Amino acid sequence: MQALKGRAPMYSDEERLFMVRQIKGVHNAALSVGSGRFDFVEDAKELRPDIYFVNDDASQLEERMSLFEKARFSRDRSET
Repeated sequence: MQALKGRAPMYSDEERLFMVRQIKGVHNAALSVGSGRFDFVEDAKELRPDIYFVNDDASQLEERMSLFEKARFSRDRSET
């Protein structure tokens, strides 16, 4: 977060993960293995989540959504 936004996060990764896991409708939560702007692609390929959340200051949202859709469905095509 420091490198991307120029400030330290309010909560640690572990604290944020704990808070998300406590939400009633959340079945699974994990931390991204990457550390860049588009580091979610490998995670999306592996997890194939139904929902992809980004914060309101996310840059290049349309490109993010395109990458997410390609990653999410990439395993479907390779498994057939």
